[in-house]
Amino acid sequence: APSLEEKREVHYNYYDVIDDFDGVTVALLAKIAKSDGVISKEEANYISEVYQKLADLTGKSLEVIDIYEEIFEREKDRLDNLDEFISKLKGLEEEGRNYLLTILEGVVKIDGNRAIFEKIKDELLKDR
Repeated sequence: APSLEEKREVHYNYYDVIDDFDGVTVALLAKIAKSDGVISKEEANYISEVYQKLADLTGKSLEVIDIYEEIFEREKDRLDNLDEFISKLKGLEEEGRNYLLTILEGVVKIDGNRAIFEKIKDELLKDR
């Protein structure tokens, strides 16, 4: 694993992160959270926790959270590209898939749209 010094020197940009597991997770999270029209305080808190977890999981420095926020803002009102994001996850290992679905289900349980979650889940599970 990179040392803290090395981690700090890496600068991420939107286009690097949006295609990675963490970026796709944030985009899908945004679509589910916003699908009921509003993001509640509880949802916002949950999403902040997810950002921390994803940064830890991927070993990226916390500056990546700014990019997560940008991805969230850009993607929350778009459902036209949902399939595009789902297709970026094809071939994901079972462990990664389960982790992703657990994160997404967390926001559904607070206040999200189960229909979008179920679509994502069905797409991910159908070609196992």
